[in-house]
Amino acid sequence: MTRQALVGVDVGTTSIKALCVGLDGSVVGSASQPTPWRHDGPLADADPTLLAATVVAVCAEAAETADA
Repeated sequence: MTRQALVGVDVGTTSIKALCVGLDGSVVGSASQPTPWRHDGPLADADPTLLAATVVAVCAEAAETADA
C-alpha cells in the first residue's frame, strides 16, 4: 500500500534522526544512526559525502519502518 507522508531530519552532534509523519500528524516511522565524525587528535569534522549518505540511509530506514 502506498502511503503519503513527510520526513523530518535532525542532524545532531550525536546522531542523525529521521521521523516519518503521516498527513494526519501521526508518527508512522523513525530511524537514527550515529553522526559520522572524523577525529584527528583534538579536532573533529564530517565528510560531507558520508554525512549526506547517512542522512539518505536514515530517511530510507524511517520510510521502510512506516511500511511495516
